This record gives sequence, C-alpha cells and structure tokens, in this order.
Amino acid sequence: MTQTIRVNYYAQLREALKTSAEDVAVDLPAREGDILERLAQLHPRQRDLLMASRVAVNEDYVDAGSMLDGLSGVDIISPISGG
Repeated sequence: MTQTIRVNYYAQLREALKTSAEDVAVDLPAREGDILERLAQLHPRQRDLLMASRVAVNEDYVDAGSMLDGLSGVDIISPISGG
C-alpha cells in the first residue's frame, strides 16, 4: 500500500538537498533499503550519500532487514565524520 511519509534529513544530506524535510510516497511495508532506494530515485545525484545513510524511526536506528509499516515519518542520517 502506498503511503506518504515525512522524511527528515540531517547532516550532509540536509545541506546537499537544501531541505530539512519532504513528504514522500512509499510502498509499505518496506525495508530500510527500500526507503533509501526510493529516495535515491527522487535524488539521483545524492544516491551514494543516501545509500550510506541510516534510517531512524522514533529516534532509534532500524536494522537493514527490519520491515517498516504504519509509519508517519523517518529520519535519514547521513554519515558524519569527525576529527
């Protein structure tokens, strides 16, 4: 079933996409990789960064194989480097 969810972007993705959030139609249930793939279709220039990012639901990271359903939103956190 297709559902519109709120996608919040952080770190490098927020800067690269020039937005902190957007509403995206996704087919649910879906795995973490399915959601990232959908976002990569919408933002092909940021594919590598998106595919290296993590998905969080309710402030908790989800495992790559976890099935996600009944979502209203997700957080996409791109890799953060420090030094």
